[in-house]
Amino acid sequence: MKHYLLPGNRGQSLVEVLVAVAIGAILVIAAVTIITPALRVNTQATRVQVASSLAKGLSGNIRVWAESDWHNISNLATTSANTYYLIASSSPFTATSGIESVTVSTTTYARYFYVDDVQRDASGYIVESGGSNDPSTKKVTVSYNWPQGTTTTLSFYLTRHSNRVFTQTDWSGGPGQDGPSTTTNSQFSSSTSNISYSTPGSISLALGGGEGGGDWSNGYSYRRSITIDYTKVSSTLTNFPVLVSSTISDWKHTAHGGDITDVDGDDLIFTSDEAGETLLSFEREKHVSSTGAVYYWVKIPSLSNTTNTVVYAFYGNSSISSSQASSTNVWDSNYKGVWHLAETPSATNNDSTSNGVTCTPTSMEAGDQVSGRIDGSLNYDGAAEYSTCGDNLDFNLTDSVTVSAWIDPDTLPGAGADVIQQFFSKIDGESAWPGWNFALADGNGSNARLRLNYCDDCSGSARTYAATTQQISASDGWYHVVGAWVNEAITLYVNGVRQTNANSSTAATTNRNTSIPLVIGSCDSGTNCELFDGKIDEVRFSNAVRSSGWILTEYNNQSNPATFYTVGSEETP
Repeated sequence: MKHYLLPGNRGQSLVEVLVAVAIGAILVIAAVTIITPALRVNTQATRVQVASSLAKGLSGNIRVWAESDWHNISNLATTSANTYYLIASSSPFTATSGIESVTVSTTTYARYFYVDDVQRDASGYIVESGGSNDPSTKKVTVSYNWPQGTTTTLSFYLTRHSNRVFTQTDWSGGPGQDGPSTTTNSQFSSSTSNISYSTPGSISLALGGGEGGGDWSNGYSYRRSITIDYTKVSSTLTNFPVLVSSTISDWKHTAHGGDITDVDGDDLIFTSDEAGETLLSFEREKHVSSTGAVYYWVKIPSLSNTTNTVVYAFYGNSSISSSQASSTNVWDSNYKGVWHLAETPSATNNDSTSNGVTCTPTSMEAGDQVSGRIDGSLNYDGAAEYSTCGDNLDFNLTDSVTVSAWIDPDTLPGAGADVIQQFFSKIDGESAWPGWNFALADGNGSNARLRLNYCDDCSGSARTYAATTQQISASDGWYHVVGAWVNEAITLYVNGVRQTNANSSTAATTNRNTSIPLVIGSCDSGTNCELFDGKIDEVRFSNAVRSSGWILTEYNNQSNPATFYTVGSEETP
């Protein structure tokens, strides 16, 4: 028998092929198992690189943006609660609140930045807390992420190394600039008053010792500037009485840790010049030596509505033991009566003008002297309390008159045009009712009208009057009310704003001049007097019509003295 064999043992190689194929399949599967995660890792690495590039790009733009104008970065709200991104397509860049989305290939990335203040210690090193804020350094944190990716941050510091440069030659606005400016104007920033800017186109510094430096030799040890904000002055005004009402520690008596040497405050004066040589007329309504709380009326010869007006307070002079005030000179000759109503009810209500018309409270108690809109006020009960000021021809109606007061009613009159509460009047309360009155009228339960009448017979038709809408409330606190009468026409103001008369009458009247007393809180006498129920403060009568600018400036000054002027820091010569 013959045997036939495949060359080279070919029968066995078929098995080997099958084994090889199996091994190859295993290797392919293993390769796929290894390569797939590697590809994923490579994709994530690409995303990390893209996100990092986007973050670095935003960081670079932020640096360019901040270096172009430090205010860009310094004006942003700080902490991680305030996120921003830059719109790089605009020129220059602009910052927008929120988070920016950027799509690269098929992946959307989110990026934003926020700003933190930076603190430095006494050595100038940056610290996390306990240091002083450095306004010229900011910490910027750029944050970025993408789906399935973690949020990553990149932080760096920016330091101001240059400022925008403006050329300024006009300093006439005075020291009213608050912080850095981004535009040219006529003001400068200063915490002292030893800067002169009266010469057009120039500014000069008066050198001297002490805090801020000063130069004077009028015998006073200390000085503060008082800068009146021209934006609170409605028009240029002449001989305007400005209320200086502040609490300043240095204006306490020396026994209480202050710099005032006289217990009554006699060594505090006001001048128009920084050398303290030109004394301004002023009235001291109140000076509390233990707290430094003051209420002064200072006559400003010219009060501008285009540039700040600066006056000076000098104090600390042990040689002064009598008042330097000249109260009656504060109020011009058109003022016929000014009553601050800060006295106790057992005393007379003094008139601050040269006329010296005092008012005598009737049926009032010690508790009726209460806190007012300006220092103290009198609280009338609407039943039996009023102040009688006597008969004086100055308070009869001439062709031009302005009456004003601060009032805070507790209750309102009932409905009806002739149902009123009189808070200032010169009118008879008996049958004929001749004269004039300033009153609340025609209440509707919640509000009442402000009304000014003058008449032959206020109970009849021979009268002229004007009334506002029903806007005076018994729950809204103090109102500054003004009535002006010129050539038979009446104009009313509430809180400095001229009112449109809601109703009025211009009937002919002849009996303007009545020989009856002026009264605060009621009318002269009689069963027909309607008394005012509430607080009254700062009552004034002028035989001239004050302008709308004067009236609004009065309101701005008296309603909020702290915003009407700024008191500078204490200086020594």
